[in-house]
Amino acid sequence: MPASSEQTTPKHSTLAKKMEKLARIIPGIAGYQDREKIRESDKQVRLCLADKIGLIKKTIVKITQCLAEKKKLSILLPLDQFAGELTRMGDSLKYAPYGYRGIFDHEQADLEALDKIYSFDLSLIEQVEKLHTEAMELNKQGENEEKIREGLKGLEKSYEDLEEILSQRNNSIHIFYKENKA
Repeated sequence: MPASSEQTTPKHSTLAKKMEKLARIIPGIAGYQDREKIRESDKQVRLCLADKIGLIKKTIVKITQCLAEKKKLSILLPLDQFAGELTRMGDSLKYAPYGYRGIFDHEQADLEALDKIYSFDLSLIEQVEKLHTEAMELNKQGENEEKIREGLKGLEKSYEDLEEILSQRNNSIHIFYKENKA
């Protein structure tokens, strides 16, 4: 086996595992296995995450409506502001550029860059799932404003963590793109 092939085998193995995990989580992204469809699969991951963010927002809106009907007004503004942040996050996931060709081209695929992106994608999925779980727990609090306020703080922290992961992912793509343009 040539030396270059031996050096890339562990990376290929790690990438393959991450791609398989993503393909199991997100319907329709088996294209991660096919390098020609890898950019489209990247878009599918982000669209799926945006849809999940939309479900979280619906849960927050439902809580807000329930509290408004019960005239529990003190928590409505923070809930409404959080719903707005969820809308912005969903939009940034939907409309972000989906991977730079330099990373995703099969002739030039940078395995280290791909590995980073897949790691970020898995982290994004896990963080969105955490947000969803927390939103569902918040929904169970009924009219208890204090518990809702406390739960909202946890949701906001999880949201900040999600923003950070997305920012790191985008920065990683931009850095790779700049390095390969030079």
